[in-house]
Amino acid sequence: LCLKPVGWVELNKLAFKLIMLIKIKKCCYDNFLELSQKLNVFVKAEKWLYILRAKKNWRGLLRRLVNYMDKKFQKVAVKAFIVKDNKVLLLQGGTKGWWEFAGGKIEYGEDPREALARELQEELNVDNISIGEIIKARSRINDIGEPLHMVFIIYKCTMPDDEFKISDEHIDWKWASIEEVKELPMWEGYREVILENMEGQ
Repeated sequence: LCLKPVGWVELNKLAFKLIMLIKIKKCCYDNFLELSQKLNVFVKAEKWLYILRAKKNWRGLLRRLVNYMDKKFQKVAVKAFIVKDNKVLLLQGGTKGWWEFAGGKIEYGEDPREALARELQEELNVDNISIGEIIKARSRINDIGEPLHMVFIIYKCTMPDDEFKISDEHIDWKWASIEEVKELPMWEGYREVILENMEGQ
């Protein structure tokens, strides 16, 4: 049985295949343990570690693994639309080098405005930004890897001065004009929000 690392869809198929093998009693505990370690799903939990080490109910855990892989995840992020002298503040991410608004994900139980204030303090090292009204809510679905539905709530914000310092999370920043926004690499959802709210000003 080949257990080499593969894509998300392939892993679903592999886990299903293992269940089929279980039913005909041709799947062993070592096969499941190797799969779970490659996925790094169950080995994080002490309870599941105990079950794995004791070789108890590993068939049930395999079924949980399939259920986990079938789940769809949703996260909400808050972003700041900050404009000054007809230019929008953008930060450049370090992974793809794409440009985005400042802000980040809401933590469990956190108020959206408080989350944005926290993210701005972390990313720009400022705490004097005025958070205004919501100007747009956009979403996108990531089908590569973990199925993820991201929802973005974008607030119109005002920053009284230019005294800020970006964190290590980003590699650069700029006040971008409309002409630059049209050319910069970024998610089209961000670009549309900028053009909708800046063109004609």
